[in-house]
Parts: sequence; C-alpha cells; structure tokens
Amino acid sequence: MRLKNFTESFVSRHKREPSRKEKEAVRPLYSQYNKVKRRLEELETPLEEEEEDAGDGGEMERLQEEKRELHGMLKRYEKEFEEREGRRVTNPSDIAPVAQEYERYKQVKKLIDQLS
Repeated sequence: MRLKNFTESFVSRHKREPSRKEKEAVRPLYSQYNKVKRRLEELETPLEEEEEDAGDGGEMERLQEEKRELHGMLKRYEKEFEEREGRRVTNPSDIAPVAQEYERYKQVKKLIDQLS
C-alpha cells in the first residue's frame, strides 16, 4: 500500500513517474514486497499441485499463465522505462528494479521447455 501511495503522490506532485534514483528511498519496501510475493507463490504451488494430477497439463497451464503475466509486466516496465528515460533498456542496472521478475521469467521458460 505504501508503494502505491508513494507512486501516486509522486505522480500527482510532479506529473510524471518517479525515476529509479527517486525510488531509492523506497527500495527496501520493493524488496520486502517481492520477498512476500515470492513466498506466497511458493506456498500456493503445493496447494495447486494437490488439486491437479501431476501428470496432467495443470502444471504446464499454471506455468504458461505465470509466464504471460511476467512477460506483460516486464514489457510494461520496459515501455515505462523508455518513456521516462528516453532510451531502451540496455544494461543490468536498467532492470535492477525488476531483476527478480526477470529471473523468475527465465526460470519459468526453462521449466516449460523441460515439460514440453
């Protein structure tokens, strides 16, 4: 909630999204949010697997959905970055705010390839 409030109040005051440097003050909140989000995903996975037979396409379907969501989120980040910075994402420091999501996207793609 505080992350959303920070962004909304910043946009209302400055009429633009905050830069990476301006977000440094709330980086610990982003890190905490991502840790909690990953932990929740880890806890939900066994429940989903129990509901679905391991041999059916349930796992594949879940992974494909996660891949779509991550891909959409990463593309939105890249678009917002380009609009804000006036250039495309070109180096690791550019993706630092979403590095965990990039890593998870790569993991999911690999798992899908292994299941195919």
